[in-house]
Amino acid sequence: GLGEKIQELITSMLEQDLSHATDTSIHQRPQWAIGNDTLAKISNMLLDAEKIKWTFMHATMFYLMRPNLLYQSKIDNLMKTIVPSDFEPETSIGIPVRSSDKCIRESECLSFDQYMQIATKVAEKAAEKKTGSEAKIGITHKYIVLTSESLPILQARFNYSGNASFPFKFVANDADVTQGTGAPNAFRAMNKINVTADDIMLSTIMALKMQLLAERTVGNCCSNFHRMMNEFLGYGCGAAKQNQFECLQDNENPEFRLCCMWSKTKECRQKKTHSNLFGKGSDVLHPDVRDH
Repeated sequence: GLGEKIQELITSMLEQDLSHATDTSIHQRPQWAIGNDTLAKISNMLLDAEKIKWTFMHATMFYLMRPNLLYQSKIDNLMKTIVPSDFEPETSIGIPVRSSDKCIRESECLSFDQYMQIATKVAEKAAEKKTGSEAKIGITHKYIVLTSESLPILQARFNYSGNASFPFKFVANDADVTQGTGAPNAFRAMNKINVTADDIMLSTIMALKMQLLAERTVGNCCSNFHRMMNEFLGYGCGAAKQNQFECLQDNENPEFRLCCMWSKTKECRQKKTHSNLFGKGSDVLHPDVRDH
């Protein structure tokens, strides 16, 4: 299979590289002459059919989503206006919120208040690893990088940003078109308010680029978009030295542990039996489109 062929190629290149090395000490070894343990990890990953499927798909997506020069310039200019001059990736928490039509059939969804509880908990757990005066939320994490296709979600941050006791500052894109759907066949509805499919894609790429800034990220892995973020961050595409990504499906608090439509865990089966998990997408489509 493809995994075995890539493994053979890596092994061949390593053997060729090592054959030219006269000194195999850590300081003299060729630049990418990795050890047997690392090679074994790479091989195991490549031979994992499920992992390799998502890895190649996301690598392809990363390549295909490259913006042209015009949109690259637009993205760069937007990032300059959005990201504060004193921003540090190591002090930021990424909160991408997939709402709107995702909540109708495919996923449970949380309120904005619940997301803020989660962000605070993430910061508190990080602060516990600090000592002395550094063990404060405001020092450990200062920013929440907030993205969403939902206008009500993005606007909800204003209920917090004016609160002196709230420990975070928001990094958000006010130029996001907030189309209120993840379905491309619904994008044309935005024509009613003079928003094109290109505008929507620009906002989507901006959301991805912003989430690559965070040191810790909490996403809904019922969303392929969030799974893609996880993949990119996990393979070192982020601005932080190392990103820690948590799927809400694995959250320690049962209140925040979301179920997908296809989840088969005992907890999710019980939820589906005793309650209506879905059908709560009240923010589908941009408000101006719904009122048009």
